[in-house]
Amino acid sequence: MAGTIGSATLDGREVPGDRATGEHADQEAVAEMYCADVGDLVLQVAVETHGSTELSPEVRTILDGWTWTDAA
Repeated sequence: MAGTIGSATLDGREVPGDRATGEHADQEAVAEMYCADVGDLVLQVAVETHGSTELSPEVRTILDGWTWTDAA
């Protein structure tokens, strides 16, 4: 099952997201993908958890701790 989950905030920047749930290796699984414009490019952040239909606390902590840095 897939669907748009609305936007998420990564370090103060709103990014649109999509979610898919299903099975992977006979376990429940969930995947979320977020996209952000970075100059002329698009950054895609994809995360997945197996054994649940919700992202693991560890993955959520990584997303909540996201910071943007300049390449310069």
